[in-house]
Amino acid sequence: MRLEYWATLGRAWRRMTGLLFRPFDPIRWLVLAFCAWVAGLLDGHGGGGPGGGGDHGGGPGGHVPADVAEGMRELLAALHAAWD
Repeated sequence: MRLEYWATLGRAWRRMTGLLFRPFDPIRWLVLAFCAWVAGLLDGHGGGGPGGGGDHGGGPGGHVPADVAEGMRELLAALHAAWD
């Protein structure tokens, strides 16, 4: 049995380039970057600040889920303050 995957990859590549580059939309790229940044926050690698390090136990990246929830609350409060 012979598997043909180049045609499928070619269609996927054309669709991806069409969605991302035709027409080029910087807002679309900013939204993608923001989504990637939020996803990075949720996996425990969202940036550093003072302190950090050490094993906190618990979920992915060594963070306890309550810490992640508290971080999201702080992020939302900062966004709300910036909006005001």
